[in-house]
Amino acid sequence: MARPSKIARDQIVRRFEAYCPNAKARAQVVAFFMDIYDRFKGDGLADKGFDSQFVGSSDEQFQQRLSELLLAHWLWEDGFSLSSSDVGPDFKATKGSQTVWIELVTPAPTTDALRAYARPLQAGKSDIRTVPSEEIKLRWLSALSDKKKQMDRHIAAGIIGEDEPYVVAVNKRMLDRFNWDVNGISQHPLPVEIGFGFGPQVIQIDRITGKVLNSSYQHVEAVTKTGSGISVGASLFLLPQYRRISGFFGIALHDRKVAGEPFPSAFAHNPFATVPLPRHLIGVQEQWTGALANDVWIIRRLESS
Repeated sequence: MARPSKIARDQIVRRFEAYCPNAKARAQVVAFFMDIYDRFKGDGLADKGFDSQFVGSSDEQFQQRLSELLLAHWLWEDGFSLSSSDVGPDFKATKGSQTVWIELVTPAPTTDALRAYARPLQAGKSDIRTVPSEEIKLRWLSALSDKKKQMDRHIAAGIIGEDEPYVVAVNKRMLDRFNWDVNGISQHPLPVEIGFGFGPQVIQIDRITGKVLNSSYQHVEAVTKTGSGISVGASLFLLPQYRRISGFFGIALHDRKVAGEPFPSAFAHNPFATVPLPRHLIGVQEQWTGALANDVWIIRRLESS
């Protein structure tokens, strides 16, 4: 793919300059992002609408395109080479002899509660907010459902090979103003909650002594949409239609990467995947898997490679 014209590149630079209001940090931030952008374009990873959406008036599209740059940078650092085309998943990633298709989705806040929680803090002002855990989970579930349908079309078109793993990366960037982790209400990673139906912790306490008698985690098979009453499956690895997905991972593609801070990330392997992903192929901070034993999930975090 041809490099952008000088004018087009200048527009990208100006967009990054406008994005960074801190004059002292601006040069460092712009240089960091432009290095990634130039490699991204040079490697042919940008589709034909990338630049126009990047410099357009939609902040949502800008955040989503910026996230593509940051994910590409993270995968390069992890030792992957990347390719892409206008049709198909975002990246075909190769490390050694192993190839995996990776689709990125960056859900935007769609409700008042999500928008209020994601709103940036104001300097010098205290701000107490409720974490809309169920609504965040519903946005992830909706995004995964959409990507599953896209995957089916790509397989039918012969883009994704029958023996090629396919994973979805769900980016928490636009749903969380902090992006310190990718955890849900259980304090475990959202991919674990969504894949295995892992719910809140339940603690049984002796009323007289106050001692903890037992603790466990709820199994959440479905989440109900507020207002509509519609239930959405929340234990995706149990659903046969998701078995072609090798797994999915949560990642918070934040801007603090400019200063070298790593992205929080966690991967949930689909134990029923027809095309499993080799463990530790993708260098996330946490990897999880599970197995069913007598209708009970045995979920465990994998040791580092």
